[in-house]
Amino acid sequence: MSKREKPSRRKRTVYREDTGETLYSMAALDGLTPEEQEELYEKKKNRIPTTGRERWAMIRAAFAVYGPLLLICVGAFSAAALLMYLFLLR
Repeated sequence: MSKREKPSRRKRTVYREDTGETLYSMAALDGLTPEEQEELYEKKKNRIPTTGRERWAMIRAAFAVYGPLLLICVGAFSAAALLMYLFLLR
């Protein structure tokens, strides 16, 4: 072997030809079965379109209904924490 002929040390990557065979179905990757995905797509397709003002009106109504309930829960937990603090001081 002469000095000019150096052996190639780099291995060439050989790719297999794509046969179209599915090894693992990615249909349920997000946790839904194909039937559930189709049902969700149909629900999204049949939605009633709303304007921005209507959407914000719905959000304000939800806060009007659930806001007082949230404040009552936060107040109750605060009162319980305050009572525990006062009883543990003794």
